[in-house]
Amino acid sequence: MSKLLDKEKLESYLQDYNRQQAADHFGVHIATVKRAIKRFGIKYKKKSGGHPKYRGNPLDKDLELTDFQNDLMVGSLLGDGFLLDCDIFRIKQKLDRREYVDYLHDQFAPFATDVREEKSRKPTRMPDGTVSHKIEDWKGEYTYSSSFSTRKHRIFKELHQKWYPKGEKIVPKDVHLNETVLTHWYLQDGYHNKNKNYYRFSTQSFSDTEVNKLSEMLNNFLDVNSDVQLHGGGPVIYVTKTNGEEKLQRFFRQNIVFDCFKYKI
Repeated sequence: MSKLLDKEKLESYLQDYNRQQAADHFGVHIATVKRAIKRFGIKYKKKSGGHPKYRGNPLDKDLELTDFQNDLMVGSLLGDGFLLDCDIFRIKQKLDRREYVDYLHDQFAPFATDVREEKSRKPTRMPDGTVSHKIEDWKGEYTYSSSFSTRKHRIFKELHQKWYPKGEKIVPKDVHLNETVLTHWYLQDGYHNKNKNYYRFSTQSFSDTEVNKLSEMLNNFLDVNSDVQLHGGGPVIYVTKTNGEEKLQRFFRQNIVFDCFKYKI
């Protein structure tokens, strides 16, 4: 711990800034800062009023997402994006996908805060197949990521109520598919097995009913014949060679423009 953070420097920085800002400043994960505060016995008082960079520049409360931003949001919430109950949207990707994170960041202006890079302990796969985040099980490996969050705004509170009505993410009834939604959903949560000729959407976190609905929407949008199968304990969508893989590949060749995702085509 002490090798990562210096007590005096951290204590001094926390006099004026919050824990997330300290994590960004020192280039560590916020969990590292929290552990350091506890270990060093630093007296920390939570800050209010938001990040100093935005404190004097509040967002217009009547600001709305554009149609394109809304499509990006839908694609991201079907994928890796998530909404916090503090009225914030956040998305994180592997560091080698920074190109894509920068793109999303720019598209979500003026809501987006700065992109940040993080280093965190890599969870350990246990012999029984479970994943452990305990420090005693850690094998000394790290993961590197890039992410950004939006500023607090009523829009994200409304979206949280819609997508997390009981605390867990659902697929709202009015979700639609178009080129933007499908492309970004796939980029974040899709997989192409080129050897076995199939595409897969990792939809295990949604219910059977919701995944069947998404499968039907995909079929109608691209005239394919995807099906739903169990994988990793939950329902996932497959598009095989015989039920539309080539159509899906043509679509992604036309719509995936990020070098870091070319391998997914």
